[in-house]
Amino acid sequence: MKKPQSTGSSQQSGRSGSKPTGDRRIASLRDRDTRKRNIAVIGGIVAILLILAIPAYGYYENFIKPPRVLAARVGDVNYSYGDLVKRLRTQQSALRYLGSFVDLSRIPFEILFQMAENQLIIQEGSELGLSVSDEEIDGAIRIRFFPVTDVAEEVSPGQLEDEFDEQYISFLNSTRLDEDEFRQIVKEDLYRYKLREEIGKSVPTKEESVEVFWAFF
Repeated sequence: MKKPQSTGSSQQSGRSGSKPTGDRRIASLRDRDTRKRNIAVIGGIVAILLILAIPAYGYYENFIKPPRVLAARVGDVNYSYGDLVKRLRTQQSALRYLGSFVDLSRIPFEILFQMAENQLIIQEGSELGLSVSDEEIDGAIRIRFFPVTDVAEEVSPGQLEDEFDEQYISFLNSTRLDEDEFRQIVKEDLYRYKLREEIGKSVPTKEESVEVFWAFF
């Protein structure tokens, strides 16, 4: 009678022992599936990033990198090709008002040379006693954009100021320059003008005549 009882208890213990083993197997399969899904998700994200990186790199190489390439250096001031393009747009807008066009075969090189030359004048201008104030820059801007009216024409000062602001803002928008950038350009022009005046003071107004005698033997 004791044998059947012992056999039944051993079968129960076997069934109870197999249950945790099956749970571990199921948990292991779930962990494996989770790892596979995580690997698949990570691989998909990497693939998407690579696909997005290709046009992003092309955009950087074609539109962001070139404007940052160094075009000229004067002292500790660097000019990039982006700065040159901005100056070129300014020149185009100025000539457009006059009904002219920019000769792209030579103007970019002339503008780059002038940018470097202007910066050299500014850096060395203090030794010549040259300086440009904010008030002078304001005056030069008003001369360029303040509307010209006939003496007989009656226009209120407020209207003239509105027209000045409109023309000035329109010019900045067309050249894509902010006000600080344009004021820097006007500052350089004023330095150049003052240097020309300073050099003109040392040039005699009357040309010296020199008599030359030729001796023939």
